Amino acid sequence: MKRSAWSALQLLAPLVFLALAAASCGGVEEASTTADDSSSSTVEDAGADATSPTDSPSPRCSAADRTMPSAQDDLPGAVAAMRTEILSAAIACDFGRLNELAVAGDLPFIHTDVFVEEYQDMTPGEFWQNGEAQGTEILALLIHDLSQPFEIERIEGQGAVYVWRDPAACGLLDDILLCRLVEITETGDWTAFFSQSA
Repeated sequence: MKRSAWSALQLLAPLVFLALAAASCGGVEEASTTADDSSSSTVEDAGADATSPTDSPSPRCSAADRTMPSAQDDLPGAVAAMRTEILSAAIACDFGRLNELAVAGDLPFIHTDVFVEEYQDMTPGEFWQNGEAQGTEILALLIHDLSQPFEIERIEGQGAVYVWRDPAACGLLDDILLCRLVEITETGDWTAFFSQSA
C-alpha cells in the first residue's frame, strides 16, 4: 500500500471509531429507554393489580331514595318526635337505630311475624334487615304508612294510641281484620309495626 493511502486510512480510522461509538451509545440508550418503559408498564400493572377490591355492597334498603314526609301538625309533641325519629332512621337505612327506638319503651314491641317461631329470636331490627335482604320493602312500607292520616284509639293500659294504617293493606285472617300499621302511644313509645297484612 502506498504511503498516501495508508495515511488516508490513519486519518479515517478515528472517524469510523467515533461513528461506531455513537451508534453503540444510541443502541444502549434505546435499549435503556425500552427497559425503562417496560419497567414503568410493569409497575403500573402491578399498581393496578394491587388496587384494593371494591368494598362489599351495602345491605339492600328500599328506603334509600325516600325523602322525609310532611309533618303532621295535630300530633302531640312526644308522638310527633317519635314519628320523626322513626322516619329519619328509616330513610337513613339505620336498622340499629330503628331497633333502639322499637325496644326503648316500657311496653313490648310487636310486629306480625313475632309469632313465627323462626323469627322469635330476632330483634325487630334484625327481622326488618332480614326481610329487606329477601326483597321485602319493609322500610319503604314503614315510611309509606307513617305518611297516611292517623287515627286515635284507646287501648287499655296504654291510654291514647296513635295509629297509622293503609286501608289498602288490610286482609282477613280467620275472620279477623288485620292491617299493616304503625302504633305510637301518647307518651311517645313506638309499640308496633305490623309489616305485613293478612
